[in-house]
Amino acid sequence: MGRTESIAAGVWARVTRVKEVNAEDTSTSLIRCLGLRRLTFVGVGKTVGVGIYVLIGEATKEAGPSVIVAFLIGFLVTLLNGLCFAEYAAKNPKTGAQYTYMYETVGEGLAFLVGWTSIIGTTAALSLASRGWSGYVDSLFEHSIRNYTLEHIGNWTGSSPRPDYPDIPAISIIILIMILASVGVNMSTTINLLLTIVSGSMLIFISIIGFVYADLDNWTKHEGGFFANGLNGVLKASTACFYAFQGYEVLGYSAEETINPKKNVPRSIVISLVIVTFLYINVAFSFTLMIPYTAIDTSAPFPAAFSYHHVTWAKYIVEIGPILALTNLCILELYTVQRLTYSMATDGLLFKFLGRVSSTTKVPIGPVIIFGPITIILVLTIDLSNLIGFMVLYTFVQYSIFAAYLIILRYKVTDDSEAKLCKVPLRSKSDIVNCMLVLLSSVKFLVLTMYLCLFALSIFIVKRGNNLVQGHSGDIIPVVALGSAVFTILILLRRKEQPAADINAFQVPLMPFLPAASMFFNLLMLVSAVDMGSLIASTSLASIGIVVYLLTVVCDVIRNPDKRDGDDQTKAKLLSTIDEEDAEDLL
Repeated sequence: MGRTESIAAGVWARVTRVKEVNAEDTSTSLIRCLGLRRLTFVGVGKTVGVGIYVLIGEATKEAGPSVIVAFLIGFLVTLLNGLCFAEYAAKNPKTGAQYTYMYETVGEGLAFLVGWTSIIGTTAALSLASRGWSGYVDSLFEHSIRNYTLEHIGNWTGSSPRPDYPDIPAISIIILIMILASVGVNMSTTINLLLTIVSGSMLIFISIIGFVYADLDNWTKHEGGFFANGLNGVLKASTACFYAFQGYEVLGYSAEETINPKKNVPRSIVISLVIVTFLYINVAFSFTLMIPYTAIDTSAPFPAAFSYHHVTWAKYIVEIGPILALTNLCILELYTVQRLTYSMATDGLLFKFLGRVSSTTKVPIGPVIIFGPITIILVLTIDLSNLIGFMVLYTFVQYSIFAAYLIILRYKVTDDSEAKLCKVPLRSKSDIVNCMLVLLSSVKFLVLTMYLCLFALSIFIVKRGNNLVQGHSGDIIPVVALGSAVFTILILLRRKEQPAADINAFQVPLMPFLPAASMFFNLLMLVSAVDMGSLIASTSLASIGIVVYLLTVVCDVIRNPDKRDGDDQTKAKLLSTIDEEDAEDLL
């Protein structure tokens, strides 16, 4: 084998190697102190953030009063995703969440890309949350902070369109949470618990006041009625509502600090989503009954709604809610970056010092030192609006792939046993035909086909939704054909053998139907949400990550020429699928 082929084999071995995880190994450098109650408050605190306080205005503009249906769709999709996420968490109770699950099941290459984009997105989300926090605080003081900064500190309007000035309050909150993140997980989760209680109480307060001023005419007597913009309006609003439910993933990052993670992480995911849904649906009901959807101020929906009824005192109380929620969100965003970076560093995919745990506080300090200042730089220099779209698209793609791969993992035993029918080398036409039939009926091929069918089905529903509602046969026939193909694949998968369930670990029920539903809804909302700006941002960031990772791997393989993992792993995988006589013939 030449040098080029040898390097290529080594790179392929690195990209495809998986992380061996012992689910029974509970050893960790971190401290296990989070029970079910604290975990649930962490999940609720991370979820109830800027989404409900800001995005409800945009969503209601899109859907009208039927934003309630959009929230239910957002909950349904999130619950399906959460169940899949919970099974991964139960199988692998280690910190790192999506990154770790991909490393354990798919391979290092995709795991690095998942982890890297998650770090970028969470750092960007921290920057945005700190800016939002600054804006709400400034509004309490009638924008005097902004005016003073422009007049006495700096006005950047002439040199850069955004930001217009150095955001001092945003920088201050970042420095504060850097300190909190460094003193230990107990302090962070205690503050999170208090802020979550207050923020949740604020949403209940908004609901109660909204019902006091409710008017059913706001549902029935305005343009378009309850379904103001039809099915497409509900689907577009569902994207924003889905984003408002995101945040429970932080529970996966808390696994190594959780008492009994196999049970408490899945339970806390479901409980936190149910609590958040109860709060959101109540708010959506009261909000749409309180004010016509045509009169909503998308920049400040709740204060504007109370101003509409001249309830000034309630308006000022409501402004406190986003400040507390965004404070909590800032703490938990840095918490997420801290745990993910720690996990990747301990696996050797990032600098080792990022994985060192303080002997005093039992938390990794390196990520705080690195990503805190990076967030401040983002606050001062970069417009991150497209990164919001990037994170939404990335989330839909990620969870649709997670659901698909969960099906493959559940039936892995069946696929492995069927693969033995493909002998190497294949000596006759009947061997080739049998092998092709095995491949076409394999779980991986069936899941891939179902994924493509669901993607095509989603495009038809989004692009031709109104025609489907009106019963146009030219649009109904492709939908029926694709739906029938998906149903057939599900029946074929259902008939395959699954391994015995682990009574101590959570498993998604109704396999493979619930993961397939998760795939469909994620793809449907992905098609609804995609736009050119977010698509360009997503492609660019993914491409940069792939290039950086491949360069790192190639350099590592070249520096270690004696490591020929590619040849060894390829040979080992090959030998595991053939019998001894065929192996001797082949070699």
